[in-house]
Amino acid sequence: MIISAGAVILLALVAGALTWRTVARSLARVGEVTALAEDLSARNLSSRIRLNGPDDEIKALADTLDTMLARLEVAFEAQERFISAASHELRTPLTAIRAALEPSLIRGRFGEDVAPAVERTMHAVVRAEQLVTSLLQLARTTAPIHHQRHPIRLDDIVEALEHDAQQRASEAGIALNAAAAPATVIGDQVLLTQLTSNLIDNALKYTLPGGEITIESHTRDASAFLTVTNSPVREIASPPKQLFEPFHRGAYTRTEGDPSAGTGLGLAIVKAIAIQHGGHARIDYTEGDIFTVTVTIPEGSEALENAEEAGIVSTPASP
Repeated sequence: MIISAGAVILLALVAGALTWRTVARSLARVGEVTALAEDLSARNLSSRIRLNGPDDEIKALADTLDTMLARLEVAFEAQERFISAASHELRTPLTAIRAALEPSLIRGRFGEDVAPAVERTMHAVVRAEQLVTSLLQLARTTAPIHHQRHPIRLDDIVEALEHDAQQRASEAGIALNAAAAPATVIGDQVLLTQLTSNLIDNALKYTLPGGEITIESHTRDASAFLTVTNSPVREIASPPKQLFEPFHRGAYTRTEGDPSAGTGLGLAIVKAIAIQHGGHARIDYTEGDIFTVTVTIPEGSEALENAEEAGIVSTPASP
């Protein structure tokens, strides 16, 4: 009896140990798939799990996820090609309409009864061109950038744009001040210039005559900051945070006929570019007084590391 009981206990212990080992190995593989899947979602669609090991249900799940990622990658690439082609096809007829109407309108060849309608048509064409261009920019700034990034001085970008901004501000009766301290990030020159230009355009649009705009760049705590402050500002109908969403245009309505009203995509593009560089954008607004947009991007090598982890930039391998 004692020997039989001991054998049963021994067998139970061995079975328990084998069961525990099997379950532990399975859970470890599940944890590996989960970790890899989370890592892929934070990086880019071109990576794959490619799980090794026995051909079981867990490997089948990993292979299914790899297949899904491959399909998503193809879909996003097709979407990007479609956006580029559609934008080109849309801009071509808009440019033709503008070229056909603008010279005659300038030379006064339309009668007084027709000229107002032609002017409204011109405004609509200009706004449509702006919208197509902005949508293309937004699509490009939300897609991963697969090329080498370089050290970019935000203060150099501010200085390059300052002269034109000063002229536009002077024409609008607005004082513009730039205090650009050195601030270096790892990024894309064209996109960061677009970000800065959009911030300046937004400030010029919403600052009342006699107001003031201040553009600043600096670094603190391993981060680079680009801040544009304007005061006093026009009435803003939308909550400030919503201005980062596409087509929110503050005090302007969607049916506003003036092309200077913009498309409602400027700050959405700013936010998208900031995220592409591993950073973020924030709005601080005191009603009827001060409007501040602050873009924060990790300084130097930290910016590149964060961007690579987010899957928004891939550094080519060394030859």
